[in-house]
Amino acid sequence: MGIRPALTLCLAALFPVFSYAAIRSDLSPTWLGLVDFLLFAAILIAARLSDGRPRTLRRVWPLAAGFGLCAPLFFLKPDTMIYFSPVGISLLLASLFLTTLTSGQEPLITRFARLERRGVLPDDLRIYTRRLTWAWTVFFCLLVLESALLAALAPMETFLLFTNTVNYAFVGAFFLIEYIYRLIRYRHHSHPSILHLIATVARSGLIAAAKN
Repeated sequence: MGIRPALTLCLAALFPVFSYAAIRSDLSPTWLGLVDFLLFAAILIAARLSDGRPRTLRRVWPLAAGFGLCAPLFFLKPDTMIYFSPVGISLLLASLFLTTLTSGQEPLITRFARLERRGVLPDDLRIYTRRLTWAWTVFFCLLVLESALLAALAPMETFLLFTNTVNYAFVGAFFLIEYIYRLIRYRHHSHPSILHLIATVARSGLIAAAKN
């Protein structure tokens, strides 16, 4: 695993830990929103840097422009920044899966499955992994909708509980349940372990795989 993909994975895994620590530190919503936004920015920058492609101004400026547009929002209405990161992360992940389902692209889960099997993927697993890519896309879209509804209708404490803790449990449960289903439904195939799958994702890089 390369250093930059590993950094991206570590930051993503530690995001709920750091965010929860910030919540427990009794920071005001203003500074708590800034902490969450900076954590999200670090994950996004690390992910962009881990795709293995040379940096050019044309590819970097949208990221810089996005952060620049968010800076005035923090000063004008700082409390809203606390809602930015959870919605942004789910939206980013949904878009990553969705863009690989367009014509001429290999679905993201199909790519990972092929990498796991050294380039040889049976037809039934190829069909299944395409459908699974759709399932992950819908799943993250639902998290975007959930986060947006909680931001609009629920108390901030409820929003933080779901977006910084419960939603990560949902992701883990989805991942584990799907893996068990795959073992049973496609038991006539051999399946790498969960740890091997995680290593494959980390080694190839989520964003890099989505763009290849």
